[in-house]
Amino acid sequence: MQELTKRRLRTIARHAYFAALFVIFAIMTWGATVGARRPGTQTARTTGGHELSCDLTKNGSRSLQLLGRLPEASGLAMSRRSPNLLWSINDSDDPTVVALSTTGELKGQVRLTGAAVRDWEALSVGPCAGGSCLYVGDIGDDGAKRMQVTIYRVPEPKADDAATPQVDTFVVAYPDSAHDAESLLVTSDQSLFIITKGHPTVLYRAPDMRPSTTAKLTRVADLPVDKFLSDEDRKRSRITDAATTPDGEWVALRTNSELLLLRTRDLVDGKMNDVWHANLRSLDETQGEGVSISNAGDVYLAGEGGGHGLPGTFTHVKCQLPG
Repeated sequence: MQELTKRRLRTIARHAYFAALFVIFAIMTWGATVGARRPGTQTARTTGGHELSCDLTKNGSRSLQLLGRLPEASGLAMSRRSPNLLWSINDSDDPTVVALSTTGELKGQVRLTGAAVRDWEALSVGPCAGGSCLYVGDIGDDGAKRMQVTIYRVPEPKADDAATPQVDTFVVAYPDSAHDAESLLVTSDQSLFIITKGHPTVLYRAPDMRPSTTAKLTRVADLPVDKFLSDEDRKRSRITDAATTPDGEWVALRTNSELLLLRTRDLVDGKMNDVWHANLRSLDETQGEGVSISNAGDVYLAGEGGGHGLPGTFTHVKCQLPG
């Protein structure tokens, strides 16, 4: 009996030891990831455009929240059907969208019926024949090898739905070469745009599409985003998401640590004449990825945890839209 007790104590001690090692490793990894992004380590330059007035103090922005069940939040879109609701996707093999409140609380997970995952990186909520639709972009391509990418469209679900109806599937082809992309925009006239992640940053427009067909994208313009960004690190100055305000007037573009705002009518014409800029580094996101913006200038930001099983992040910033 005494020997059995000793064995049990040794087992408990061994488990506690490995658990402690895991916690220490997670803390060290988090610290190393965040530490690498401290303002003092950034290479900065003077930006063009105007300064976007955003309250990044503790009074004006919600403290960074951890999304334990969403470790790799790769996009963010504001619901048009349900007030105070946002949609996000997790960088995984599961064809589901995640519903979040505007305070970062998980509200549900909805499976997209008939959709498959290769590299989901973008989503948008926009108008469609049925009212409001959710558009999910399987447009990621780290190796830039895919000449064709896939976009799924489905009527916007409710947060407590288990699954959607059958999705509409659209395949679009680049007219020039393969690109990695993480940004998908749907404007108020139902036009669809893809913005590439890289240098140069390229804007493509999709034609009127029919489900289960392949359509060729039109190259609209190379966007001179670099002239409006302060970070000279080319890896951190890539566009990771884009979103229009629900009224369609403004579009927000983001990188890992910066935010750009311009009028939608200018962007869709391939112009970046009037651009407003905000530096997000003080928010201390591990890997900023997603953005969504309201008509009132509420900016919602989501990010990945940086790997190693660390949770994703979520926060809200209040910005003043230009008059």
